[in-house]
Amino acid sequence: MLFNESSRIRWTLSYGDESIERVDYFKYLGVWLDSDLKWEYQIGKLNSKLSQVAGIFKKISPVVPDQTKKMLYFSLFHSHMVYGIAVWGAAGSST
Repeated sequence: MLFNESSRIRWTLSYGDESIERVDYFKYLGVWLDSDLKWEYQIGKLNSKLSQVAGIFKKISPVVPDQTKKMLYFSLFHSHMVYGIAVWGAAGSST
């Protein structure tokens, strides 16, 4: 993984016989990192995932008991919201 391809310097990084590929985004321990070390991509991915979960909740809410809804909320929604938030949660809209 190598970030931020510079227009001035073109060099190849390798480890042993393996060349390290340049990428714009890289998922590490469930958190998306981007080449500018900004969090828009991570937040966008999380937003997409949580939107799907919210849609599921809307469909099942009338027929599922409250205790089951609470369990599903903490397992499918809350767990994704808080994972890695110490790293990316303080990112403002300008980062």
